[in-house]
Amino acid sequence: GNQFGSEFWNQIRQEHNLSPSGIQNATPNPTNSNTNIFFSSPSTTKHTPRAILTDLDPTTLDTIQSGPLRHLFNPDHFITALSSSHTNYATAYHHHGATLIDPISDQIRQQAEQSDRLQGFQLCQSIAGGTGSGLGTRVIDLLEDEYQLV
Repeated sequence: GNQFGSEFWNQIRQEHNLSPSGIQNATPNPTNSNTNIFFSSPSTTKHTPRAILTDLDPTTLDTIQSGPLRHLFNPDHFITALSSSHTNYATAYHHHGATLIDPISDQIRQQAEQSDRLQGFQLCQSIAGGTGSGLGTRVIDLLEDEYQLV
């Protein structure tokens, strides 16, 4: 899920003519000038994805944080456990998901509050293994409960 998500954000930033660190290149892409849909802009030059990256195993997130897009994402939006569910859906959903759902919920709420007009959520989730599908389903349940009108 996060490997795919990283590629998704790389493509979106290229379409909006942003550098790997989120800085607007000299010539904005006129066909994709509405960067505030996918990115927040805490400064006039830096664009940060409206993204929360979460995983039970920190390895993938560590790879993203040390890779070419390491300056693109807000480091506060990486949420991980220091364990794995060993591809067990129930463990990922009930045990580890229960411990991570509050910080995930807080980050989702903060991102939603910063949005001018929240229209939906886009998830890049692994559905084949236990970790991605278990934790991902827990997040989907949260979204269904907390954001019923979105």
